[in-house]
Amino acid sequence: MSTDAFTLRPVAPSDAPLLDALFRETLGPVGDALATLPDRGAALVAQMREGQRRTWHNAFGEDGHALVLVDGAPVGRVWAERMGPDEVRLVDIALLPSHRGAGIGTAVLRRIIEDARKEKRTIVLHVATHNPALRLYQRLGFVAISGDELNLRLERAPGSSSLTASR
Repeated sequence: MSTDAFTLRPVAPSDAPLLDALFRETLGPVGDALATLPDRGAALVAQMREGQRRTWHNAFGEDGHALVLVDGAPVGRVWAERMGPDEVRLVDIALLPSHRGAGIGTAVLRRIIEDARKEKRTIVLHVATHNPALRLYQRLGFVAISGDELNLRLERAPGSSSLTASR
């Protein structure tokens, strides 16, 4: 997939149903269980996602919160905020399950990497050690700076060489 095959647009209040679906997917089995509760489950997911959004908004701002669109249809979101003069914080990237493994996430990350390189900014992110995306981040030149058995802080300096990742 080329980096031109997707577009980004700022998140709008009308995107709440998609954002709720993405959030529910990140909850794994808990999200699956919530999906089986008519009305209450959806309300709980919306409340939890809004709490996350407020926390991240207060910590990072929302200028970099965008939907990922393919052929005009929303398939995911990315939240990448410029923090001070020399950092981009990748707060979150999530795709609907039906669009994972198609190179979309790689293309989004490559665009973030290229933009950060042009602006001479280090990209910083946190990832769970069991998250399959960890391998992708490593292939794209991110290195672990700190962490423990559950989570890692990864960074990619603006001068890092980009390792090839086809997907």
